[in-house]
Amino acid sequence: MSTTSAGSGLALPRWAVQRVSAVVRQAGGASGGSSALPLGEIARKAGISKSLTRRCLRSIGA
Repeated sequence: MSTTSAGSGLALPRWAVQRVSAVVRQAGGASGGSSALPLGEIARKAGISKSLTRRCLRSIGA
């Protein structure tokens, strides 16, 4: 996976996308959907800001 851009034109760090993806996968495996966790909870578990989390979620299509 390479660095991607979503919306703002700024490149997303690959590590951030990977962290968000891992959190979403864990939540989806436990409860059956990527919307099981609110944005703030995903951000907290990934250790990144909510705005960066939102951009990562858009880029992975969750």
